[in-house]
Amino acid sequence: TPDEVEQLWMEQEEEVEGLIKGLPESLYSAWAKCEDFAQAHPLHGLSGIWKRYISRHTLSEIDEAGSAEEAADLRKEAALHWAAWQRCVDMAVDGKL
Repeated sequence: TPDEVEQLWMEQEEEVEGLIKGLPESLYSAWAKCEDFAQAHPLHGLSGIWKRYISRHTLSEIDEAGSAEEAADLRKEAALHWAAWQRCVDMAVDGKL
């Protein structure tokens, strides 16, 4: 029913918000849940917060990359997360993509 869907969504939102508030300590336990939430709700504000955080975190790992190829892969991954964050911002600011 629509009420059940709404309740499930609110429970997911509450869980993801709690995980995000616990970053960076909760990063690895939060990762999969936040990614799943962002995939299901790509324009939700919490998805944007997650994507911005994970983009910055991924960029911070570049200095520790073991090779130029790994560093390039990290840059690409960060760019994808940043683009997802930017779509959230665009929707929030302009109401359109």
